[in-house]
Amino acid sequence: MSARLVPGSNGRSKIILAHASGASAEIYRHGAHVTSWIPAHGREALFLGSDTPFTSGDSIRGGIPVIFPQFAGLGPLPQHGFARNREWEVVDDTSGGGHAAFELRDSAETRKLWPHAFIARVNVELGEKSLAVCLRVENGGESNLIFTAALHTYFRVGDVRRVRVTGLSGINYRDRNRSNAEVNETDDALTVSGPVNRIYANVPGPLEIADGDDRRISVTADRLEDVVVWNPWTQQVPGMSPDDYLRMICVESAQIAQPIALRPGESWTGTQRLELR
Repeated sequence: MSARLVPGSNGRSKIILAHASGASAEIYRHGAHVTSWIPAHGREALFLGSDTPFTSGDSIRGGIPVIFPQFAGLGPLPQHGFARNREWEVVDDTSGGGHAAFELRDSAETRKLWPHAFIARVNVELGEKSLAVCLRVENGGESNLIFTAALHTYFRVGDVRRVRVTGLSGINYRDRNRSNAEVNETDDALTVSGPVNRIYANVPGPLEIADGDDRRISVTADRLEDVVVWNPWTQQVPGMSPDDYLRMICVESAQIAQPIALRPGESWTGTQRLELR
C-alpha cells in the first residue's frame, strides 16, 4: 500500500491512495475532500460534477465534502460552514499504507466567521472494498464549542430513477422541499422520481444503496446519528451539467438534529464507512 502527493485539477494538490488489491482513492488538500473511490476490481463509486470548479475559494461539487461547523444554511454561517473551502494540512500521507490524514486549525480568517478555537482532523482509510472517513474535532478554546457536521457523500449511480436506499423505513425525517414538514418514512426502500432533500433523524442502523446497475454499497456510521438524502433533480446546481442529476444521489452521514457540544479540551469523532457488497 502507498500514498503520494501529486498535482491535481487546476494545479491543486491531492493525495492518491493505492491499495495492494488495486483499490484507489483520491483526496484533495482543498477541503480534505475525497473526490474518487474505486474499490478493487470495481469502478468509480463517487460522483463528481461535470462542471465542478477546482479554483481557490470554490467548493468541489461531488465526492465527499466535509461539512463543518454548520450544516447547510441552518445557522448564521455561510452555506455548509467553511471547512470545505479551506486548504487543510497533510499530517500523515505515508505511514499506515492506504491512509491519509489532514488537519485544519482555527485562523484569523475562520475566527472572523466563527470566533472559536478548534482543531479538526480528517482521516481516510482505504481497504480492498471499503473506504472509511473519520472527522475528529477538538475544542482548543476556553468556551463551549457547539457545531453540526456531515460527510456529504455523492454516490455515482447508473440511473437515479432505479436507485433504492434501504434502512430508513420507520424513521422520521424533515422534508426541506416541503417547508421542513415532519414526515415518517413508510416505504421499505426510498426511491427517487423528483427532487429530494430530507434529513432523517436518529437512524439506528446501516443503510444500503442499490445503485441502479449491479452494485450495492453499505453505509455505516458511528456517532453520526442522522442521514441526509439529496438529489436536486432538474434544478440547476453550480458545478453540475443539466443531466448530472441522473447519475448521482447524496446519502450523507451527519449530526444535525442534536448539535455536538464540547467543553474546553473535549473532542468528538464521527466516522462513516462505505463498503462494496
